[in-house]
Amino acid sequence: MIGETRTLHPAFRMAIDRILHDMRERGWDPVIGSGMRTNEQQDALFAQGRRPLKEVNELRKQAGLPPISAQANKGTVTPLKGGQSNHNLTHVLLPHGDVALDVASGYAVDIVDRKRGWEIPDKKFWTDLGLLAKKYGCRWGGDFKRRDVAHVEMKLIEGAPITSVVV
Repeated sequence: MIGETRTLHPAFRMAIDRILHDMRERGWDPVIGSGMRTNEQQDALFAQGRRPLKEVNELRKQAGLPPISAQANKGTVTPLKGGQSNHNLTHVLLPHGDVALDVASGYAVDIVDRKRGWEIPDKKFWTDLGLLAKKYGCRWGGDFKRRDVAHVEMKLIEGAPITSVVV
């Protein structure tokens, strides 16, 4: 989940690599703070701020996530349950000879600062991220009604070849 790019759709992975490169060229130290998530991981994140800490940490443990503090459980981090988020793993069947290969293919990540995570005092980091996301054909969460400045995603054509993309 953290720093993961191998499960990303190839066209999206290429865009993310370019965004990370250009952010570094601008003097930032970006990393993928959250990439593709299982439905269980998404449900654990959805529970945060909505359920008691003990229950949240049990869901996180079952999903392979580290426990959080009572302070971290005071706020919500996502409005979406498992299967509803673009962070959730999707599967694409690729023809390969006489068989089809089931390949995980994702199209959403959160890009944050390596040392500060989501807590970046210089808002220019987010401005630069938004500009670069759009430059490389992605949608930026800073433009969403429920702002999510670290979020970058790419809209893909359902059933199109794995190297195709629509922006």
